[in-house]
Amino acid sequence: MEAVALAQGAGTFEEIRDATVFDFSSRHVLPREGQIVVLRNTAGHQALVHVLDIRDAYRGDDRDEITFTWTINPDQGADFS
Repeated sequence: MEAVALAQGAGTFEEIRDATVFDFSSRHVLPREGQIVVLRNTAGHQALVHVLDIRDAYRGDDRDEITFTWTINPDQGADFS
């Protein structure tokens, strides 16, 4: 993994026309439910992860679990629209 960022303001994959515009300055992100995370590997491939649900036993849920959908841009492009 080369870089990670939160896709601030995006609610769907299709809203992301340029995944390179987001803030990749941190080595980690803490997404909330509904947020999209942008991942870029060392080969330049971009992926998006949409966090749908987070359960945390430490915060009162009955288990630790994350539900998400994802997509990869096989063309190494940054446009997911």
